[in-house]
Amino acid sequence: MPAGAVLATFEETVVPLFDLSRILALKNANLRAQRDLLLPKLISGEIDVSQVPLPMAESEAA
Repeated sequence: MPAGAVLATFEETVVPLFDLSRILALKNANLRAQRDLLLPKLISGEIDVSQVPLPMAESEAA
């Protein structure tokens, strides 16, 4: 087993990375669920996006 100070330093470094990984996995699952809900409606025309303005590209905005 490594010394306590080494373990503490390792934990300080790794725990935020694991937390971020968990948060990103949850966000990814949420986005996947939204996609699976919206995509069939978009394809069938149930949701009309013809009037939604397209975002400007950065080169056009400058």
